[in-house]
Amino acid sequence: MNQINRGQEMIRQFTPNWFTATMGTGILALALNQFPAQIPGLHAVDRGLWFLNIGLFLLFSILYATCWIVYYDEARRILAHSVVSMFFGAIPMGLATIINGFMVFGILLWGNVALQTARGLWWIDVLLAVGCGCFCALHDVYASGAQSGKDDGGCGSCPLLLLRWRRSVVLSSSHT
Repeated sequence: MNQINRGQEMIRQFTPNWFTATMGTGILALALNQFPAQIPGLHAVDRGLWFLNIGLFLLFSILYATCWIVYYDEARRILAHSVVSMFFGAIPMGLATIINGFMVFGILLWGNVALQTARGLWWIDVLLAVGCGCFCALHDVYASGAQSGKDDGGCGSCPLLLLRWRRSVVLSSSHT
């Protein structure tokens, strides 16, 4: 019974800041792939980190979706939290590292299937990033008061900027 209570509490307390772990794991995998020195086994490590990143993203997505389904009233309280609500942008940013991985690792492993997967995920990422950007803009206006002139940097701008850059790579790829 105690295990069930711990699991339920973990889901209830799950917040989008956990997606920053996928951002970091994905960035590390992509950075190691660009490492200039030839180190035996390094490419196995970077590819392994990319697969771990996919697993983490899927796990976190399931946990966060379950949080919203099972604990809706509590989950929506995050929308009013001045700090934690800004982590919504970590979700599309974490997905972007997976998309980049499909372009770097996936094409070598699966060819055109990886490219098509990256393109499909890119469109999902677009919807997530635009949604986060719009949410954050509206949240900033209504929660902090646009009349006060307060500007906390636009929490949704990073995913949108990343999408603009990523579009040029994914959609214009010659591996069609």
